Amino acid sequence: MARLNQLAGMREMAKGDSQAAVNTWLAGVRFSQHLAAGGPLIFALVAKSALLPHLRILTSEIQKGHLSATQRKQVSTTLSALREDGFNWAAAWGLEELTLEQFLVELRTSANPATTYESAMGEPFPAGAKVPSSADTDRFREYMASVQRALNLPPETTKTPLGALESRRRDLPEVIQRLTPSTHRLNDARLEVFAVRKELLQTLGAK
Repeated sequence: MARLNQLAGMREMAKGDSQAAVNTWLAGVRFSQHLAAGGPLIFALVAKSALLPHLRILTSEIQKGHLSATQRKQVSTTLSALREDGFNWAAAWGLEELTLEQFLVELRTSANPATTYESAMGEPFPAGAKVPSSADTDRFREYMASVQRALNLPPETTKTPLGALESRRRDLPEVIQRLTPSTHRLNDARLEVFAVRKELLQTLGAK
């Protein structure tokens, strides 16, 4: 979808209709916000894949001098409404925690936890692993809350607190570790959005 929208804008630009191209690309930026709104991490990651191509093509077209002052203002206005890291990653992480916590309850109360795990995860229950207890779930909840607080920090300052939380993640049962998303990959995604948005802002400021 994002690729098709990007190509549509490029076709409009090639036809000499730069305004239609800008409108198409900015519609793609706004669509990415709708994709991420109110969803768990997978929604934000899909939205990131939709957002970045549009920000990059806008940067390229501005660098080439293809956009008018009015169009650059239009881009700037849309960009100012965009979070510096694109989306509310902390809120998405919070929804992820709720989903995983419910799954841990299902495992703990299941008559056959191994089958429940395999059906949901598409892989066998880890050999020798135990079903997480309610106390394990409490520790998991505390860890996830700490990560969520870290994700409320600016992306360029989040790496250190996330690194400090890694030992707590490793102390969780193996099953929980397998279920829990990588915080480093997540923050790398945030940093990529941050960098691409910043480049577009700088390009706008240089023109």
